[in-house]
Amino acid sequence: MKIGSVSFKHLLVVQFVLGAMIPTLLLSGLLIAEFRDIQTDEQIKKQSAQTEKAVFQLAFELEKLSLQLEQLSLDSNAALAASSGVFAPSARNNLLNIAEQQPLASALLLLDNKYWLAEAVPVNAMVLPLTALEPALATLYAADYTATKQTLLLDAADFNQLLLAEATAPLSSQWLVMLMPLKLADTAVIDPRSKLTGALVALLSVQQIRLQLEHYTPDAHLLNIYWQDKPLLPATSEAQADSVITQAQLQVPGLDSAFTVTFATSRAVALQPITDLTYRFALLTALFLLLLLVAGWLFVRLEIKPIAALSHVVERYAEGDFSQPQQHFPFTEFENIAKVLHTMALKLNEHQQLLEGRVQQRTAELQRAVEDLNQMNTELVKTQQQLIESEKSSQIGILVAGVAREITAPVSSSVQALNALELHNMQIASAVKQNALKRSVFDNYLRDSKAAIEQLGHQLKRAEELIQSFKAIAVDQSFEQRRNFNLYDYLQSVVLNLRYELGQYQVKTDIQGDKIMVIQSFPGSFSRILTNLMLNSLQHGFERQQMHNIWLSYKLLADGRLEITYQDDGAGMAQQVQARIFEPFFTTAQQDGASGLGLSIVYNLVTQQLKGSIVCHSAPGKGTSFVLTLPVRVVIKPR
Repeated sequence: MKIGSVSFKHLLVVQFVLGAMIPTLLLSGLLIAEFRDIQTDEQIKKQSAQTEKAVFQLAFELEKLSLQLEQLSLDSNAALAASSGVFAPSARNNLLNIAEQQPLASALLLLDNKYWLAEAVPVNAMVLPLTALEPALATLYAADYTATKQTLLLDAADFNQLLLAEATAPLSSQWLVMLMPLKLADTAVIDPRSKLTGALVALLSVQQIRLQLEHYTPDAHLLNIYWQDKPLLPATSEAQADSVITQAQLQVPGLDSAFTVTFATSRAVALQPITDLTYRFALLTALFLLLLLVAGWLFVRLEIKPIAALSHVVERYAEGDFSQPQQHFPFTEFENIAKVLHTMALKLNEHQQLLEGRVQQRTAELQRAVEDLNQMNTELVKTQQQLIESEKSSQIGILVAGVAREITAPVSSSVQALNALELHNMQIASAVKQNALKRSVFDNYLRDSKAAIEQLGHQLKRAEELIQSFKAIAVDQSFEQRRNFNLYDYLQSVVLNLRYELGQYQVKTDIQGDKIMVIQSFPGSFSRILTNLMLNSLQHGFERQQMHNIWLSYKLLADGRLEITYQDDGAGMAQQVQARIFEPFFTTAQQDGASGLGLSIVYNLVTQQLKGSIVCHSAPGKGTSFVLTLPVRVVIKPR
């Protein structure tokens, strides 16, 4: 039975009416923001007055300290204490009195005119290094009796270590120094008869000035102190975005320019009254909104109930239950959606049955295709392995043929020398039997036999070197295992075994690299890589009637890997050919019987066996180069 419907649009209208409270909230927020701005202006004025007062108090303390030092400098006891030390106790008592009254002064020093400390407060200042003060003292002492008091800003990090050792925070290395000349004279006015006996020095740390300013301004945060736009304090925490920033000028007695002191105060302090008002307003608003939420929850519950029922219907359709009857809802919009869903479910049920039959048919066809493809792939893998093994065997055959041709010459020469030696021996034996051996004949026999023996030994040694080189390369290619080997000698052996093939093409080879370096790797892989690269150059890049060059170089990179560069001056290759040279069975000389596996084997040996990388660079008519980067273990490092 169809239940009477109510429009969902009516409920939305009710919700929009309840949303009329939003403008009220916005207006209240604007009023509070205006109050906050007014309070902020008041706080800026208050802080400006407070910072001006703090700076004025500090300036007063500095002026007071300057006057006390000036008064002490006019005391003859202080001048005598600097020159002779007779009145040192009296001068020290005066220094102690000033230090007790003026906490700004980190140290008070009494110096003679030879840069020696006569008295110091505190006591540990007696060992203070005065190197940073010497230029200013030298200027003061050079003026002699015409010298006047001076105030300067000094960068002296050495003072921090002794006078501010207990501080834990980062310290400024800037110090304010007050210099008072000490003179012996009969009058207080400048007199040519006056004698400069030393200087009275007050050391004021910028760090101590900072602490004093912070003491005078408990409600503000000192950001930094600037002298001629240069910050004197180390990097401190920056002012927050909502802080109130004020500045004041600190005038120091004796300095031409004033310090600029920057303060910041959090707006939270300035806005405390309006913040309290905001809290009260927020509490009332929260209570009112709570009532609205309760009313809204009742309406939302009425709205959500049919939505949940419709969601349940959709979930059953999603699970494949298209046989459920049509559901009815109290709202016309949901009723229309339920009708559409029911119609879609009937059509989907029909299509599902049709698709299930098609899927079963296509699955059977795909299964047969996969089985055929797997069988073809297995046959291709077997064929590829057979071709690769055939390529390896052909490389061994090339090595055997080359060594056979090379070893023919020394063996033939050895046979000739052996025959000549045998003939001479028979002649000497016959002459001995007949007692007809002459000394000249015997000398000739000795000379000829010596030459024959030397030739025989030379040729046999040459043949032995060829055989040993071939044995080393052949064993490495047949039984691959990691071992130590001299890289230069091994590369020379590989080139030596291919000497006959290189000679057919008039090729000159050059190997550049450290000759004592010994590495641990797979030498057979090195042999097959170099053999394939050289045969590839002979077959695809060189002309028999022209002279060609092959350059081979190697070096250790900074990360410990080995870089080998193979380069020829052959015909080169186009970009489209270069992009496919490492593909199996790709060749540009198929008509000449090439298999297209040479550079594919090189790529697999470099990347799989040696765990390295290979890059090719080539252009038509400009030769070809291969750069191999290989991880190796260096047993004997290069020089």
